[in-house]
Amino acid sequence: MRIITLFISLLLAGSVAFAQDGFELSSKKGYSGSVSIIQNVGVSKTSPKTETPVYEEFCGVETVHGYSFGDGWYVGLGARLGTSFYKSDDYGLRLGHFFFARYICQLGDMSPFFGFRVGLDYLNPNYEGYYDYFSSPAVVMSPQLGLAFHRFSIGVAYEINMMKSGARVSVPNTNSRQWVYSEQATHYLSFNFSFHF
Repeated sequence: MRIITLFISLLLAGSVAFAQDGFELSSKKGYSGSVSIIQNVGVSKTSPKTETPVYEEFCGVETVHGYSFGDGWYVGLGARLGTSFYKSDDYGLRLGHFFFARYICQLGDMSPFFGFRVGLDYLNPNYEGYYDYFSSPAVVMSPQLGLAFHRFSIGVAYEINMMKSGARVSVPNTNSRQWVYSEQATHYLSFNFSFHF
């Protein structure tokens, strides 16, 4: 709830402070870049079902660099870095790269946009009780909606993050360890606030 409140507050503050030149981002032609703050909240599910769904958060920053066609369309390549938080004290450093496309409707002071990204994330986890762990790069897909105003934008997205993983865990009441394999899908609701240059 705090995240949603923060998101709405930023949206309202931005609309008041930067109401002029709303479709500057869409009318600019040539190179354009951005830096964003991201907050994701979601649920991670495994297959085969070895445990109940796990609540997960991702906090990070990302940057996108690409080309604006001047008619609302923009394409670029991006990278992000952040930390995923899981149950108890488990966490993981996450690095990703992606292709991004966006269309801004040229409607005036505040212009709505929709975007889509597809890419790969790499996870370096720190899981309690896991002696060994591996994971494939996660395939990430995410449609996005938002508002652009002056050199800023704010958006909300659905993100799905899919990967295969394995861990060698301790067997209770023994001195042995065994490998456990799974496919994991994490469904996020994502919020972002961006500065464009």
